[in-house]
Amino acid sequence: MEATEQEVKAHAESRLATLRAILDSRDPDMPGATLDEDGRADRLAEFPLNVEERRLVVVLIGTGGPHDEFRMEYLPQDDRPCRVSYRFMDWDGSREVILDSEDAATVEDAFGWMVSPC
Repeated sequence: MEATEQEVKAHAESRLATLRAILDSRDPDMPGATLDEDGRADRLAEFPLNVEERRLVVVLIGTGGPHDEFRMEYLPQDDRPCRVSYRFMDWDGSREVILDSEDAATVEDAFGWMVSPC
């Protein structure tokens, strides 16, 4: 069963509340201390499972009322996208679908040559 937008927003807010609590937990004896100096950086470093840098290339197809685009995500060491998706945004919200390998190859063949290397 797919999560509803409301469920996803509630989960995101829970994660954001945790981050805010860590960021707001300054040591009162160290006003103006940086994240590293007061230990908040250590708590923040324990929060994610992984931090992965990716480059996002957006191919805007249409604008106006409805808006749609293809998205190609690249890992820094790769010259081929690791994920290709199609995103449709209407007045009422947006949805994104991850494309299968055949459809992803079509998007990469059509637009990949326009992407500058990292």
